[in-house]
Amino acid sequence: MPPIFLPPIDSRLSRKMEKFGDHAEKEVLSGLKSLTDQWIVFHGFEWRLPGASEERVGETDLIVFHPEHGVLFIEIKGGGIECRDGRWFYVSRGGPPREMEFSPFSQARRNHYAVLEKLKSSLLDKNLLKNTAITHTVWFPDIEWRVPRQPAEIPAGSFVLDRRHIKNPEDAIKRILSQAKHGSPTWTKTQANLFIQTLCPDLYLAVPVGTELEMLREKIFQLTDQQISVLRFLRAQKRLQVEGCAGSGKTMLAIAMVREWAQTGKKVLFTCYNRNLALNVRQSFSRLEHVTVTHFHELVYQRCQETGVPFHVPPEPRLRQSFFRTECAELLIKANEVDPPELDAIVVDEAMDFHDLWWLALESMGRKNFVFHIFFDRNQRIYRDEEGQWHPPFDSEPLRLEENLRNTAPVGQSAWKLGQLEFVPVFRVCEGPKPVFLSCTDPTTMGRQLVRLVREQQDRGGVPLEEMVVLSPYRLEPPRLDLPKLFNKTGIPVSPLLEEKKKGVLRYGTLQAFKGLEADMVILVEVDTSPKACSPANLHVGATRARSLLYVLHNTGLES
Repeated sequence: MPPIFLPPIDSRLSRKMEKFGDHAEKEVLSGLKSLTDQWIVFHGFEWRLPGASEERVGETDLIVFHPEHGVLFIEIKGGGIECRDGRWFYVSRGGPPREMEFSPFSQARRNHYAVLEKLKSSLLDKNLLKNTAITHTVWFPDIEWRVPRQPAEIPAGSFVLDRRHIKNPEDAIKRILSQAKHGSPTWTKTQANLFIQTLCPDLYLAVPVGTELEMLREKIFQLTDQQISVLRFLRAQKRLQVEGCAGSGKTMLAIAMVREWAQTGKKVLFTCYNRNLALNVRQSFSRLEHVTVTHFHELVYQRCQETGVPFHVPPEPRLRQSFFRTECAELLIKANEVDPPELDAIVVDEAMDFHDLWWLALESMGRKNFVFHIFFDRNQRIYRDEEGQWHPPFDSEPLRLEENLRNTAPVGQSAWKLGQLEFVPVFRVCEGPKPVFLSCTDPTTMGRQLVRLVREQQDRGGVPLEEMVVLSPYRLEPPRLDLPKLFNKTGIPVSPLLEEKKKGVLRYGTLQAFKGLEADMVILVEVDTSPKACSPANLHVGATRARSLLYVLHNTGLES
């Protein structure tokens, strides 16, 4: 596996380098591709630091980082080089020498200490930085550095990289770092990830993908100014409610906060009601320690297993309902009394699905003055079907997010109409295909329509199967529209694992199970007049799962 390049190297970047004559940088980056996957290469890194009278601004060509070997700042100088009387010159065969404004080694040193200053002001451990091998050098990719006497800026010739190191730079880079400091400590995954986040912070992207319009495939959206300010506000709050419409980035903000706390070594819990949402979010923290991501009932089971508290699910449906609604919270409190986990922060997504007693159980997991943040949407209350008002775990005025970043405007507006909601948010993506509503007289007709829609996308080279989801408001057992049997006849691979996206496989399941998740194309099926299964809230949740394309297959007579 090659190293990680930040930003990634692609054909556009290569063409840009050729256009502006950056052949030396291109050659060096090409050589660095031979490094192993534990190396991180930052290239073209621009920095800015405030000063007493004016700010300092600069750009370092390369920062090469390895969690076991250290950090090397590299200045790249192409062409020939000459040094006379302490002055440095570019040398070319077609003209006279051109004097450099600064020595290349002083440039490397300036960038080294400027970025190090930024690192020291971050959340990284100061002793870790002090004991890590961090140094600088210059790479001359067009010449061989063979000089009898080294300039005073260079401790030894082995500190310089030249054309001999293009094909196999790893050993030379390791040698420079080991000469700078022997016995550099090994960084943990959390520390290494914090280093990356310090140099490339707070950039979270959502990509809406369409099939009929190539523009929707390539458009990338950053967080709105409102969300960036929310993220900064979140950092300072011990108790916070964030209320946002579907697609407003609540889960994205929750993940961002969990990542920041975990990178400082804090013990953090992310929990929700939906199992599939928890499994999906868990993938975001595979490289971080101190983070637990689980849905509420799995959390209760795990804590009971850890503390020896009995966990027995009754077989009777009525007792099972009471067990999961009330008794699980009591079991969690009991388990925490046996062995308090003393968490530093607890984040709850889809908080509208939580019962009052669950809040008490979660609070028993936190240490004194722990951080408690909840994220919710009052229009997505689909699991709590009993009457009664929902109560948050603490009193505060919610912070509100009112811009939709997930759905195109045509999809979002239809979803809000299905939900019979008066307030319609602002949609970041205005254009896109209109949702399609198809009337079906019976299950056989609906099945044929469904297969035709999927086949059309494949024949036209549209949405790939892994970016499609078929959702029903009804349980899969007993089967009403036997989806596995239906698609097996066509040779289209299907899977009921909604959280697991596999290339070339179409996912299907209930819209309730897909709450909190999203896909490029969603097909809602079996939409009828049932006041419970096809309630406005359920249809709103199902429709808002679609980023770009929405199809609704409904019974005849529901056209209005």
